[in-house]
Amino acid sequence: MQDVEIELKFRLSAEDAARLPSLPVVADALESERKLQRTTYFDTAAFDLEKAGLVCRIRRIGDVHVQTIKAETASGIGRHEWEQALAQDSLHLDALPKSRIVAPLKKAAAADALAPVFVTEVERRSWIVTQGASLVEVSLDVGHMAAAERTRDIREVELELKQGQIEDLFALARQLLGDVALQLDLNPKSRHGLRLARGEDAIETDPALHCLRPEMSLAEGFRAICYACLRHFMINEPVLRANADAEALHQTRTAVRRLRAVLRIFGRHVKDDELGDLRDGFKWLSRVLGVARDLDVMSSHFASHKKTAHLASHLADKREKLYGRVFEALGSRRYRNLLLDFCAWLEAGPWTTRKPRKRSRGTFEDVCLLEFSRRDRKLLDDSRDLAQLDPEERHAVRIRAKSLLYACALTESLLPRHQRKAQSVYVKALKRMQSVLGKLNDAHVARENLRTTLGGATRDAASQALDEAARHAVARHAGKEGRLLEQALKARETFAAAPRVWALD
Repeated sequence: MQDVEIELKFRLSAEDAARLPSLPVVADALESERKLQRTTYFDTAAFDLEKAGLVCRIRRIGDVHVQTIKAETASGIGRHEWEQALAQDSLHLDALPKSRIVAPLKKAAAADALAPVFVTEVERRSWIVTQGASLVEVSLDVGHMAAAERTRDIREVELELKQGQIEDLFALARQLLGDVALQLDLNPKSRHGLRLARGEDAIETDPALHCLRPEMSLAEGFRAICYACLRHFMINEPVLRANADAEALHQTRTAVRRLRAVLRIFGRHVKDDELGDLRDGFKWLSRVLGVARDLDVMSSHFASHKKTAHLASHLADKREKLYGRVFEALGSRRYRNLLLDFCAWLEAGPWTTRKPRKRSRGTFEDVCLLEFSRRDRKLLDDSRDLAQLDPEERHAVRIRAKSLLYACALTESLLPRHQRKAQSVYVKALKRMQSVLGKLNDAHVARENLRTTLGGATRDAASQALDEAARHAVARHAGKEGRLLEQALKARETFAAAPRVWALD
């Protein structure tokens, strides 16, 4: 049977998992029988189902076997679902509907290419909670997943809307969030399990975006790319927490910057009274991540040159302090509330019930055409006299270029195949221009902030060599600015001459 499953999933600590059943909202609810569940997930050797946003699994509860197929929707909390009871522990896909959504699964099954990839074993406790006029199933899963010889603990809470309004689902989530430190995770178990199967606790550099189509409405397309940015953030955030990894920090910051770019570009089409506070929240998060990232960049610059390599060691204490602020932010209630409030706004914010303005009607592709053309013209105008702009003005141009680049990458699948070659030329030119402008800004910031950043270390150092190295770094960055400006002017010329597939007639 096909249905749409609507649920929120959260990670939580062992301590909070033990506390959850005693919370009043759960303790007063009707608890179902505890169940031991063993679930086997299937995919091809090339992980074709994951790439298509599909999940194929068989769950065994006692002697009962249930086959479930899930497919992503534009919503980050809703998925198509087909369930079927099985007589035995083997796939039976003949009853699936004729739909392009499940076509990759049927193709893989016809080629006999599906095989077990990983298994989860959990104890599930479930309660039916009444929230407002709605019924929500609260499920606590504690156990592990296994792939080959690798294992990973599972501690999750799932809130599934069984009946009623989505607003009540979020209201219950907020209530629980006030009592336990739930970490929202929009990535399903299947994605985590497949990463484990590949031997990865790896950093992911690109958002997974499976369901973007030209005929989507503005709301559907906008939600899809926002959720892609959030999933990209959430898959890298645990790696950052676990390892204080510089690349994980870079990718979490990039995910937030992508999301802010999406809000900036499409903001006038979805603007309401709540959007301003949400944008401020992501600006705060981006700033906390950005300060630590800037220090990592500066440290790598120092480490790459013999005369300044030893300066990097003087940044270690400052790095530890800034990463501490990052972890403090990621552990804060403000952060947890921000993610939940943003998802609630995406699904049921005031903008979703407002009659769209004339410029916001039509398909998501129509709105992209309008916004990308407008942004492109403004970028060309603002970058016309790069040599005459001061560093702050050049940096503003770079931010506009980066925002447009992010949006182009996220919506690439909207373009017909015959236009993608021309678009790749445009994107390459845009990427080159924003990259050179970024390096130019890095050189300027490094030169301006070097002595402040090294501060006491430079003044208090007994060795004259440290002061000399610092002066060398300042001079090197100053000379670099001139060369980079020349490169930026050439990159702007190439960008201006690039084909524009989004151009309005």
